[in-house]
Amino acid sequence: TGATQVVSAVEAVPGLGRQGDAAGFLTKGALMIAGPEGRVSDALMPRVPLSPYKDFSPTAGSLVRLAGEDRIELEYSDRGAPESLGLRVRQAVRLRETANGAYLLVDYDVEAFDGVVAGARWGLALDFTIPAAIPDGGRGTVAERLVITSAMRGIRAQAVEPGTGAGVVGALVLGETGGLGFSGLAQWAINGEEGWNIPGSSGLTVDDDVLHERMQPRVDSASLDPTGDRVAILSGALGDLIPGETSAFAVAIAVAASAEELERILDEARIAWESARVGLNPETLASGLVRFSANPFQAWTEISFALASPGPARVTVYDLRGRRVRTLLDDVRRAGIHQVPWDGRDRRGASVASGVY
Repeated sequence: TGATQVVSAVEAVPGLGRQGDAAGFLTKGALMIAGPEGRVSDALMPRVPLSPYKDFSPTAGSLVRLAGEDRIELEYSDRGAPESLGLRVRQAVRLRETANGAYLLVDYDVEAFDGVVAGARWGLALDFTIPAAIPDGGRGTVAERLVITSAMRGIRAQAVEPGTGAGVVGALVLGETGGLGFSGLAQWAINGEEGWNIPGSSGLTVDDDVLHERMQPRVDSASLDPTGDRVAILSGALGDLIPGETSAFAVAIAVAASAEELERILDEARIAWESARVGLNPETLASGLVRFSANPFQAWTEISFALASPGPARVTVYDLRGRRVRTLLDDVRRAGIHQVPWDGRDRRGASVASGVY
């Protein structure tokens, strides 16, 4: 938890997490993996009042904190759960500070160990809280609104009433994860007990069927409406989890003074994450930088290129005589790292001869 206490791009405003009596922007979070038949393995959120989920537990001795790199690694498993899906999850949390602010990069690697888990989905339940903008530094929170952002790949929490919150907080899904979903849960409190449910169903604790339904690939606007405390649920497809093979996803999380500043910080986080995947330093990106994933290749190759800023990009294959073989891309692309596959065919669909291109 230590790494989440210092992430704040707002002067004299609490960071992402909660430390002691100081309010933060993220009260708690939960990792969830949905399998077939409505089954879900999860952690950290209460299944019954005042009791944590027990499905995922840290593997003994797996916590590694690399202070010099601001990195924390941890492995979870649901092997001891009553209805285990047979999953192992490795989590790496990295703190990055830049001139524009600070953010967390959170990577997850998911693997099945008992058998195939078909059609799996990942989910993150994030209990965002917006501290009140109190000049004397006093405590307090304000009602928050959840907004889908970043071309339908992220979510932001902000104050319902403009100017009442100390800042904004958000999360962005990284990589090419498909089947994204955005929904929410409502908080309830009765006689000192707390839990989570579908909005409008006060007093019902969350079970697997509810979590499974909340993690579907859709935008459930009704469950994100600002009518009481909300937990945002981001989810995406993992596909079939096969023993010996790893499926991965990642998110970036940050706080900022405004929605515009938050978008800049999360975009910077995305570019840094993408750059690391292809071995580039994001601070030295240059337009036109090209790399190949396989050289030579037989069936297909992947061409990676970097753009320092948004703009038009064209990727064309030529033969040694300078004749155009095939244009693979001719479009406008955002800043960052991009990959374009080539299957070794020309513009007519015929396989090209072996040689240099």
